[in-house]
This record gives sequence, structure tokens and C-alpha cells, in this order.
Amino acid sequence: MMIQTQAWVVPWLSSLSSSVFACLLSLAVAPVVTAACTIAWWRRNNWRRHPFSKCLRLFVDTPHANHPDSWIAVAMEINIQYRRVDKLSTRTSSTTQLVATDSWLLQVGPYSMAAIPLADTLVVIEGAINNTLDTRVSRAGNPQLLKLRTRCVTKKTGDITFRLSSNLLSELERKLVIPILNTGQVVVQKSLADQFLEVFVKTVNQNPPVTDTLQDGSADSCIGCMTEIANVKLERRCEMVEVVGERAPGRCLACSCRPMWCLTCMSKWFAARQDQNEPETWLSSRAPCPTCRSPFCLLDVRILTPKSGSSAAAS
Repeated sequence: MMIQTQAWVVPWLSSLSSSVFACLLSLAVAPVVTAACTIAWWRRNNWRRHPFSKCLRLFVDTPHANHPDSWIAVAMEINIQYRRVDKLSTRTSSTTQLVATDSWLLQVGPYSMAAIPLADTLVVIEGAINNTLDTRVSRAGNPQLLKLRTRCVTKKTGDITFRLSSNLLSELERKLVIPILNTGQVVVQKSLADQFLEVFVKTVNQNPPVTDTLQDGSADSCIGCMTEIANVKLERRCEMVEVVGERAPGRCLACSCRPMWCLTCMSKWFAARQDQNEPETWLSSRAPCPTCRSPFCLLDVRILTPKSGSSAAAS
């Protein structure tokens, strides 16, 4: 089936002059030429004029600030840290992403990027929004959206403003050097993991401690975070039914593993092995030992205390 052309179309096209066609062609080519000229301008002197390189060059040491390639070392450091799995990465809007690595706080948009070293980052809580419009309601409730503003205390850079879920505030705070300021006295709702961590620590501290008989004055580091001392030991205290040849389901078993975890990492391991849809059952549930997989409950987690002889020798 052929489409018939309207009778007025052909005369209208023939009536257009060559100048009109030239104008339309210029309008079509202008964006391409402008983009090519902009890229060529940015590319001069090894991308020295690119907005990203200008942003990173602010944090280069003064003796090397004028070198065209000075920003590349900073970019390589950010790339290495961005590939790590322990970074904080979340979308603050439909087009903006917030990334917190070990040393940098980045806000990346489709055509812009802002970077601030975490050692010089000051985060201020300006307000909060209760996310009542979110239809994805969980058993822990809707997260709170916090209005945050970050600024560099050593360089004259633009402030970074974004909204962050209250569930991610503690993760961001662990990467910061300067404490977060709450100038508006905003009541921040704690995440489910933070609430469970407090209850877990309080419950474990009520358990009777156990004396460390393996160490001779030198404490091992936690294999989970490698920053804290391994200060907890799993020692069965609740009742158990012995079953010959198999493990009794739903019962705690004896664990003979040496202490290798700190209390914080053990609480995170315990929470990660629970049913996330039923947080009210976490305290009465069990989790497998990180090493031997023997099930244990909160009553089996005991604080490790050094031997009296070791403490006296260390003092």
C-alpha cells in the first residue's frame, strides 16, 4: 500500500530557497561541531582543561600543582579504591551517585563530578524527611531520608548536598575522620542493624566472661575487620541434647575454635545469618560459627578476658 503525498507538500518543498536549506543544515551540524571543539579543547595538555582534572588538581601537593599530569596520580588512587568491595555506593537521585571509598567522597553525575578527601570532609545534618511515600515498606519501617551537606575544611571547593537514607548513615560515619555535626538537632532513626548491634553487645556483656588460656600476652587481631582485637569466644552455655552420629537440629553445639573475632564483627555475622523478614526472632535464633559452622546462640558468646599472669607481665 503506497502512501499518497499531500498535494501541498511538493509545491512547499520546491518553494524553499537554498538559504533555508543551509540554515537547517547548520542547525543540524552545530551540536556535533560544538561537541567536537569542546572535546578538543579539553584534550589539550593531557586533558588539563577537563572539569574532572580541574577538580582533582585542587588536591595535588603545591610543588606539583602546575604539572599537566599532576591530577593523574589522584585519579589512579581513586580508581584503585573504587574497585574495592568495602566502598559505600548509593544513588542519591535518579542521575546522581554518591561513593565513599577509603580516602575519598565522590558525587558523580552524568556531566559533573565532585571529590573531597575524607580526612578533610565535614558532614552536617541539616534536616530529615520521613519517607512515608515509599511503598516498599519493610518490617523495620520506612527509612528516614537525611539532608546532608558536606564541605572541605582545607580547600575552597563547592559544597556537596545530597539526601541519604538513615540506614546508611552509620556506614558513612565509619569512613569519616571528622564527626558528623547535627546542627538542626535532628532525631536520626537508627537502622535495624544498629539497633540489633546495641542489643547484641548489651546481652553479651551480661554473659559471664571467659579467661583466655591460649594467648601468652599477645592478642590476635580480628580476622573480620583486622582493626580490633579478637575478644569473644564461643562456649556453649545453653542446654543441648546429644544425638549419636548426627547433630540435633535447632540445638547449640560445642565450639572448640580459638578466638578470632571481635564483638562487633560477631554481631554482624550473627545478624547476616538471620531471616531478614523476621527481625523479632533474631535474639532467640541461632547462627553457625564462622569457622566450624557449629550453631550457637547469644548465650554462648562470651567476652574474652586475659589471664592474670599475662596482664601482670604486660603491665
